[in-house]
Parts: sequence; structure tokens; C-alpha cells
Amino acid sequence: MKSISKLGLVALLAASEPASAQLYGASPFFNGPTHFEGALYEFDPDTLVWLAGKRVFLDGFTVTGVNGLTVHPNLAPPMDENNGKVYAVLKVSGVSGRVLATVDPATGVATTIGNLGDNFASIAFREDGQLFGVTGDGATVPEALYLIDKANATKTVAAALGAGGDGEAIAYNPVDDRFYHWSGGTSVVLEKVLPVAPYTTTNIPPIGLTNGEIFGAVWDPCQPRAIGPISALGFITTTITSTFNIWQLSGEIGPSVGTTPDKIRGLALIGGDTCDADLGIGVGAADPAPTPGDPITIDLVVANAGQARAMTPVVTITLPASVTAATTSGCNEDPAGIPTCTPKVFVQRIDANGDYFPFQISNLWRGRSVAVTISGIYDGTAGDVVASVASASNDPQPADNATIYRLGILLFKDSFD
Repeated sequence: MKSISKLGLVALLAASEPASAQLYGASPFFNGPTHFEGALYEFDPDTLVWLAGKRVFLDGFTVTGVNGLTVHPNLAPPMDENNGKVYAVLKVSGVSGRVLATVDPATGVATTIGNLGDNFASIAFREDGQLFGVTGDGATVPEALYLIDKANATKTVAAALGAGGDGEAIAYNPVDDRFYHWSGGTSVVLEKVLPVAPYTTTNIPPIGLTNGEIFGAVWDPCQPRAIGPISALGFITTTITSTFNIWQLSGEIGPSVGTTPDKIRGLALIGGDTCDADLGIGVGAADPAPTPGDPITIDLVVANAGQARAMTPVVTITLPASVTAATTSGCNEDPAGIPTCTPKVFVQRIDANGDYFPFQISNLWRGRSVAVTISGIYDGTAGDVVASVASASNDPQPADNATIYRLGILLFKDSFD
């Protein structure tokens, strides 16, 4: 039998609410001072709605924009010291070339790694943590694929790409272990690239409207999206026309989605290349043994400690016979969220005045939690509240997905069990 104190519930809720999002995009053209011009933007990876923006800061320098963005994959120890770090290509005032740095997405603070020495347009990690980058058409060595040392920013030519016109973007796909390379504006070329020597390229003819040059791309391992009759995983991409598109591996292009606040050059999806969540659930009550016939309030908290977002979490709740007339608050099914509750998940979205307001999303991001409250009448008889949580995401640590909370415990009535 497992139970959790009210203090434990509060701690669980507070500790899992960092000021970070799941999908980030970068602008190469602006970096403040307003949120509309911050170089780092936050998006809901499922609706692709823009949520907020922030400036990027580099101590002693002025960052004028961010050209590339990617997330270090999750590696096993002892190679895991960089897991989850966001790597960026910075444009810095008074500095020639581009600067490779890590960026804290919660604060926008960047840490220099080194100067890449040329104009890089896009970066992406291979599954083993090797960083790659592609130069833009305005580079000294244009349209070239490089291996980049993530420790010091030194680079080694891997292959000359050269397909298409202006515009270069790369993204890694772990399903077929290939980099995908977009190039061109009026006519976009897509090709997949072997991630090891000889870096063989295979052309993939685009099917559908390209909406102009592809500015950024990232593989989404969690959300299948329908393009025509086919629903499949694919790449989230941004375009020069400030829209999103979904590209499937076949080259099928989905229609334009939403509007980005600027031309988004790089995309980074927090959570790595797999859709592994780690849901946990806690149950508590301010008074687990009220006077028979009195109201009782039971609190549930669902938290995601995994790397990826938990897709559409659902809570199953069973109450003892001693609790009657029960209603829920915090479920899409309110007030009838028993026995099945789909928690309402909210994040903060910024408006044109710079004010934040709650915005409901479908999935529980990494490091986030959500609360559900049950209200009812208690007859004084001891009994168990049984609760469990599941989602459409893989959960490699399911031990904390269910809990039992005993009502009728008097010993800790004035504190919590």
C-alpha cells in the first residue's frame, strides 16, 4: 500500500514545473528586446501553436540571432554528461563566422564552446552523440556537411552536398538512421544522407506544396500526423514563409500549419529520439478521516519525469464505498471524471501585450505535473482510493504508475500520512 502526504503532493507539483517548454525554435534575425523578437521561441509540439519567446544572452557579447538548434541525445553513462543539452549556432555582433554554444532554454543564457569559422545554417546530432552541421550558401565552403567536435567546435568535412539552391537544413531520423537534408527555395530538394562515410545521398522527390525554403526541421517520435489517407511519424519543419509543415519519410508534405512569429531557422524537440515518458501518480487528503457525513477532498497529482512528453495521459480512479456523491475538478470529463479522468493540462501562453494566460494542451510535457481534485461525502468507514495513470507513450518505468491511499487513518489526521 502506498500513500503520500499533502506536503509530498505539493513538493511533487512544485518540483515538476520548470520554466521550459518541449519544442523550441530559433530566429537568425532578431534577439529582443520584446518577446516577439527574442531569438528563442517556445511552441506546443502537437498543435504547433507559438507560446512565448525569450532573448539569448552570451556573457560579454551581443547575440543578434540563432541559426541552428538541436538537442543532445540520451546516452548511457559514462557518456551522458551532455544529455538533453540544447546546442545552438549563434550570430554574435563583432565576431566573424558562427559561434557554437549551449543554451539553457529556461533562461536563454548561452555558454560558448567555440567558433565554427564559417556560416553554418543547421546542426543535428547523430544517435551516438556525434554533432553534424551544414553550411549555408553564403559560407566560404557552401552546402557542405561537417562533423563537429561538440567539445571545442572544430570541424571536419564529411561530404559536399550541393543539392538545390539557397537554404540548407538537416535533421536526424533514428528510425532509418539517416540525416535528411533540405535545400532550395522555389524548388525544394529533399535527400537522405548516410550518417557515416561515404555519406551516400538518396534523393526523395517531394510530394505536395513545399511552401518555400525549409528553415528548420526536427524528427517527432511521438505524434503521428495524417497527410491524406496516411498517418505516420515525420519531421516538423518551418519555412521561409513563417509557417510549419509536416514531412513524412516518403516525401509527402502536409499543408501549412499555423504562423510562426518570425522565420524560424532551427528546431529542437526536448526528449530525444524516442517517445519515452515516465509517469507517476500521488494521492493525498488534507483530512483523510473527517467526521462521518462530512465532506472530504482528495488530491491527485500526475507528474512526468521522463524525457519525452506523455501523450494524452488518462487517470483511472476507484473510490471506496465510504465516499459518495463524488465529483472531480481538473478533468476534461468534469464533474464526472470517475472512473476515467483525462487531466486538463495547461501551459502559459503570451499575448500581444506581453501578458501570460493559461493555454490548454493535450499532452504532459517533460518535467510537468497536473493536479486533479475529488470532492465527496465520507461516511467514516476505512477504505482505499486506488488510482493509476497511463498514456499513449512508452513508459519504461511503470512501477510508480499506480498507487493506493487509505482513508480513515487517524494517527496523522492533523498532519498527513
